[in-house]
Amino acid sequence: MSEPSYFVSFWLRKILVPVDGSENSLRALDP
Repeated sequence: MSEPSYFVSFWLRKILVPVDGSENSLRALDP
């Protein structure tokens, strides 16, 4: 099963953002 890139990005944000807690992570994940 290959998932859409937007879903993967959302998943990464949901996992990484609470861990890092910095806005830089959001900007880094933005295309």
